[in-house]
Amino acid sequence: MNLPESVSDCGTLLLQHMELGDSLICNAITRHVVQARPKPVGLFVRRTFLPSTRFMYRDLGDDLVLLPAPPGFPPHERYKKMLEWMEASDCVPVNCTMYQDSGYKADFFGQNFDQSFFRYAGLPLAEKWAGFKYARDESIEIEPPREPYVFLHEIPERKMPVNRSFLPHGMKIIWPDWGRHPNIFSWRKVVEQATEVHVVNSSFLNFIDLACEPKGRLAWHYYSRIWQGKSDPTMRLKWEILE
Repeated sequence: MNLPESVSDCGTLLLQHMELGDSLICNAITRHVVQARPKPVGLFVRRTFLPSTRFMYRDLGDDLVLLPAPPGFPPHERYKKMLEWMEASDCVPVNCTMYQDSGYKADFFGQNFDQSFFRYAGLPLAEKWAGFKYARDESIEIEPPREPYVFLHEIPERKMPVNRSFLPHGMKIIWPDWGRHPNIFSWRKVVEQATEVHVVNSSFLNFIDLACEPKGRLAWHYYSRIWQGKSDPTMRLKWEILE
């Protein structure tokens, strides 16, 4: 098999679930692998999330190489392709996904998503918080409005909307603009100073719970994601669950 040069040059290949929320959950796993395995470690990343991932791990320098995942494949086929690369290379493989040689393992060990990630990595779940790290840079963070506002993250295109009846009437709403600000860490100050935060189970839920210290009300719109249950992450902050 002809491997991409960037893959062949790595000492270790690390495969995780590649949505941004999954990447944030696995921050401590990535750092553990970089410390413990042959370097450089190649981490597969979806191109959409390169700005956030590059910023989150910039302190690791040349020890971590971000490998854009192959485009043009549906998710299951994309993971299959990367598993083939891992098998064909001379690198040390580290697979922390539900995608194993036999296909997709839907049982999650009978645990929540993040618990399974850390079990695959051989780490206790407590490392999710104890080992989470990124170098904050307030100069890249967006200045929040002076008046009271709601920070709202929903994903209508994935059929994950927020019911407006749960929002305070007449209050200014701030939505993340990925086109202008593709780095999720640039939204930290806006989140922390919001009067209320309303999110669905996706990247911002995990970002806020891992990286932020919000001052306002935290509302998790649980009803908005139809495949709840084992896909729920374990939370640190006190979220109000809206069902």
